[in-house]
Amino acid sequence: MKRRILFLIVALSLACGVLAGCSGDEPKEASNDTYATQTRTSSLEYSIYMNKQITVFANQVNTRVTAVNSLKRSNYSDEADLAKNCVKILKETRDEVDTTYPSEGQDENRLKTLQVMDTTINDVENYIKDLEDDKDISGYAEVFLNDFNELTGMANLYNR
Repeated sequence: MKRRILFLIVALSLACGVLAGCSGDEPKEASNDTYATQTRTSSLEYSIYMNKQITVFANQVNTRVTAVNSLKRSNYSDEADLAKNCVKILKETRDEVDTTYPSEGQDENRLKTLQVMDTTINDVENYIKDLEDDKDISGYAEVFLNDFNELTGMANLYNR
């Protein structure tokens, strides 16, 4: 009798685990045509998601523009560290976009957006290098404004 009860408890526990989705599988890394998400989202959901991710990029770039303009008038000793944190945020955001399955018909726009994100990350990394090498960084305000314009242009692709 006790064995039956113990067997029933174990069986119910396993069934609950399976029904609750406790498989322990981690999302896959994106590579070519595989995504961490399993299904395409609706156009509206993907539009909202992409605009949120692009906004993260735009806000970070806008902050760097302000920093460049402020550095022309004063010296921020921690700007390189702040910019490094910016790169960390940008890379995390870009990786999320890379592994999210786009909605139907958004594959090409997703690739274009990833390209703009990569360019932005590269520009911020060059900015950090020039900061650390004590080079003139005044031209980066224009570079970051161009990145900002590209990013907001990408956001418009998802507002159809």
